[in-house]
Amino acid sequence: MVSRAEIERLRTEADTIMTRIQRVSEALEQARHESGDHWTDGELTLTLETPQGRRSRWRWT
Repeated sequence: MVSRAEIERLRTEADTIMTRIQRVSEALEQARHESGDHWTDGELTLTLETPQGRRSRWRWT
């Protein structure tokens, strides 16, 4: 049987993944409708936070 703590950890992880997917989708949609360097360099950079407050920076080309 799985502990309650493990269930909560998995729920938090799933929520984090879904939140990140949503944030990336929003950033891509916003980039499509705005002018900026991303059109000339072909890159989009986004900083995402983990539930522990750590930040990770992502770049898409």
